[in-house]
Amino acid sequence: NFRADLTEKNIYTLSDGTKRIISGLSPDKPVTIRLYVTRDNRLMPQWAQAYSATVQDLLLEFEKNSGDKIKLEKVDPRPNTEEEDKAVADDIQGYAVNEQGDKAYFGLAIQCLQQKEVIASLNPNEEANLEYQVARALGKVSKTKRSVVGIMSPMPIAAPAMNFPG
Repeated sequence: NFRADLTEKNIYTLSDGTKRIISGLSPDKPVTIRLYVTRDNRLMPQWAQAYSATVQDLLLEFEKNSGDKIKLEKVDPRPNTEEEDKAVADDIQGYAVNEQGDKAYFGLAIQCLQQKEVIASLNPNEEANLEYQVARALGKVSKTKRSVVGIMSPMPIAAPAMNFPG
């Protein structure tokens, strides 16, 4: 399929930083993005139904730009189903929608091997940050080395303990 972003600021095109993160993913360790969105119109609020299409479009761009490094799974967690149990196990936040205690779910779980990052709930007010959140989570789960932190201070860190008042 051919797609073109004709918006003034290319808002539907992945940023260069996101593309670098995607290109750095290892083909030996594919990343799975699970999109949890309740499809039942009676349970899901109207704002979430509209925003879910935007989220899906963005995630499809991630998947398309990755080759086979990212796999997108769409999960419909209806009440009292195995899919709802899966959403709860992935720490996706459910919203109570009726007196019976039924919940609607709208969130992401991004996983690579044993590493997992969760965006527990998606909010249309944070749409401008969505690409950043997903790219950051991709970077975290695909990271194999631990970060090294160095401390520079004019104070003698390795010296004997100083007694500061208060």
